[in-house]
Amino acid sequence: MLRQHNRSFLASQVLFDTFLISFIWHFSFKQAELAETSQVWNLNLFGGLYFFSLVLLISGFAKFGIYHSFRATEGLGDLFPIVGSFVTYLILTNLGLFVFSERKNPAQFLLIFSASGMVGMIFFRMLLRQFLKKLRSKGFNLRHILIVGDGRNAQEFARRIRRCRWMGFHIVGFLSESNYETDKHFWGIPVVGSITDLEDVLKEKQIDQVYCALSFDKIGLAKGISEKLEKSTADFRIVPDLAELSTLNTSFYMMDGIPVLGIRESPLQGINLIQKRIFDIVFSFTVLVVSLPMTLLIAFIIKTSSKGPIFFKQKRIGYDGREFSIIKFRSMPVDVEQASGPIWAEKNDGRATGFGSFLRKTSLDEWPQFFNVLMGSMSVVGPRPERPEFIVQFKEDIPRYMLRHKMKAGITGWAQVNGWRGRTSLTKRIQYDLHYIDNWSIWFDLKIILVTIIKGFIHKNAY
Repeated sequence: MLRQHNRSFLASQVLFDTFLISFIWHFSFKQAELAETSQVWNLNLFGGLYFFSLVLLISGFAKFGIYHSFRATEGLGDLFPIVGSFVTYLILTNLGLFVFSERKNPAQFLLIFSASGMVGMIFFRMLLRQFLKKLRSKGFNLRHILIVGDGRNAQEFARRIRRCRWMGFHIVGFLSESNYETDKHFWGIPVVGSITDLEDVLKEKQIDQVYCALSFDKIGLAKGISEKLEKSTADFRIVPDLAELSTLNTSFYMMDGIPVLGIRESPLQGINLIQKRIFDIVFSFTVLVVSLPMTLLIAFIIKTSSKGPIFFKQKRIGYDGREFSIIKFRSMPVDVEQASGPIWAEKNDGRATGFGSFLRKTSLDEWPQFFNVLMGSMSVVGPRPERPEFIVQFKEDIPRYMLRHKMKAGITGWAQVNGWRGRTSLTKRIQYDLHYIDNWSIWFDLKIILVTIIKGFIHKNAY
């Protein structure tokens, strides 16, 4: 019954899209005809082009996934499939006309049709989504689901479904992972049996989909559950218990037809990598040019107030655990750590020079790191890089510490603007760093830069 309903709904979508494309085609033809009064229109060409466009666009919509179920997606989920379909259509159509047609190509018409088609399709698909969400939130067009498991993972999954009523899912109940207890409920949803009762529950209740949300140590039971479901028409889906793993920026993709779940990945891939690199280059170059007089003044004072070079280089660990040399204005005497070895700077430790103490308190000693950004070893925003000698111990004592190296080290960062710098809690700093990596975007970077400017460079923990 569910499959029949899905097929009917799919057929109605295709029929509606066919009608809409035909209407937009007619509208675009009239607009182009009015715009080119001197053009003699070849109706045979346009007739063939119309059927070609219809087939190509509907096929494109299907290929880009516009007819897949969008119960669990929010926002403009159809935006990219529609734009991608029309861009592909425009390229293939113009290429075909150039190769096979000797007549003048109706370029203006195709542009009007594609632009109108994109706007019209996006608008009507948005209306369709909103209508179905409203319908489902009122209790219509529901899918009845059974959740296998009653642990933390299953309960969190159920909570999220209950929160998003617009998805149109009705949870029939849970199947207990261990001992089945009658009258047991989570979020108002009953536990209707144990895993061994799966076949009986499927016979007694109307179940459209079964979600396996077992805890990580019991996921091996999924194979037996799948085998039992072979006697049922219910869909089977797995909700992985990622909370049991040290996850970061999870992703799902296909590798030559094999599904792969990425657990710990850097967000700096594809277009994200290009966006961040362009932003870093433009921003750091602008800062260095604008601050050139200040940089020269600081360099002059350092050179005349103490013996040694203007700049100080130190080994740090950056992106993917790679070592690089960080550049800073020298704020301490040369070879200050020769006797003590690598140690963290402390308040009033007396090692900084007079001017160096001012540079450290105002964070101006960090200014030359914009050269690191230009060279690509650092970013404007990211987790602060640490020295290799300290990381040896930190990675043993602090869980998930090394995950912060899945992003380029930064001059400023989310942990720093929230006060976690200097000799503060490393555990809290890691939490903020990983939150930044997991939620990275160019807009997040801009927010951190803005907060850095507003709060200023002077901080009580900078010394």
